[in-house]
Amino acid sequence: MAYFLAGVGFAGAAAYFSSNSGGQDGVRRTPAADNPDLVEVEIENAASIEDGTMMEIKVGSQKRDKVLAARYKGELHAIGAFCTHSGAPLSTGLLFDDKVLCPWHGAAFSVTSGALEFNPALDGVPKYEIVQRDGKQFVRVPKELKHKETAEMAKRDPLNPTKFVIIGGGPAGLNCSETLRQSNFTG
Repeated sequence: MAYFLAGVGFAGAAAYFSSNSGGQDGVRRTPAADNPDLVEVEIENAASIEDGTMMEIKVGSQKRDKVLAARYKGELHAIGAFCTHSGAPLSTGLLFDDKVLCPWHGAAFSVTSGALEFNPALDGVPKYEIVQRDGKQFVRVPKELKHKETAEMAKRDPLNPTKFVIIGGGPAGLNCSETLRQSNFTG
């Protein structure tokens, strides 16, 4: 047990020191001047990302510290790099129009907003801001990456008499009820 705690302490210290402007992982992170919770990571070779293509970008020292950059209609966008259903790397999926399709189960996410477009995933992926400075492009990410973005759902209003009956259960029933709440159904 003591060895485990010592290992966690060492790993935490290594992550802290490597997160400050380029550590052993080769990722150069610069603190965002206007927000202490964000860092900026240069998108190297951003110009080589052609319209309709995407590239995975490492933004931190952890294995899952990655974002997916995709160019759609001439504009570069950055979203979470992993499917929220089973964790598949979206960079190995298919970019179709403004959606990236998960290679494992076909969930789809908007590259412009990170919103969930097709199931079986239930949550979207985070969207990250891209800024341009001195002829270079940077993605702004939080120091601690989130891996999913849960859509806001309406709360039940006891005064709304409208009712829906959902026949069936399991994932389909859950998805149906969540879709109703995401569409502001309050009954």
